[in-house]
Amino acid sequence: MSIHTNLEKIAYGYATAQTLSSLGDQTEWYQAYVYLSTCVGQGVSPDGLIIWQPFEDWEWEDVLEHIEDGAKSILSSLKQVLNLAHKGIVQSSANGALDTNLTQLDMALMVEVGFDIEYQKGVGGEYAA
Repeated sequence: MSIHTNLEKIAYGYATAQTLSSLGDQTEWYQAYVYLSTCVGQGVSPDGLIIWQPFEDWEWEDVLEHIEDGAKSILSSLKQVLNLAHKGIVQSSANGALDTNLTQLDMALMVEVGFDIEYQKGVGGEYAA
């Protein structure tokens, strides 16, 4: 898989952290994923990486596939949260609830507003944007 965005890097890092218990010589989880992917592609075992106990009997190829599947799911969730935040910002802006330079923007609150919009939309409500 070709990783292009920082959001993808975050997702792959999280998925790697859920599967490996040690980074080895890598300094962050995404780097450990890249190293593992490179090693699997070359057919060699990655030095220093330790698989978390529930997966310790798996082959490295299976571990990599598990990480990639998990990352896709995490990425989908991250995108959903960002979409909810976007909807919350648009709705709050339309309602005049945001200051002009957005210095007081509470992203967690925007996700809540976006979630409420999605819920209302699902039961017949309307979205301002």
